[in-house]
Amino acid sequence: MNYQTVWIREETRNHQGHFIPQSEYILVEANCNGWALICADNARCYYVDPEALQFESG
Repeated sequence: MNYQTVWIREETRNHQGHFIPQSEYILVEANCNGWALICADNARCYYVDPEALQFESG
């Protein structure tokens, strides 16, 4: 699969209201419920607001 690398804005929270660590993530999917699933590795994945994502420019 061809996943896209994304970053998150400061003070981004997941769907449970917990802060997400600043890191580089892989965008796995964005669903129709308004959440984006991002993963740092196989063990750390989060649902976040898609508007909190920052994409590579270019």
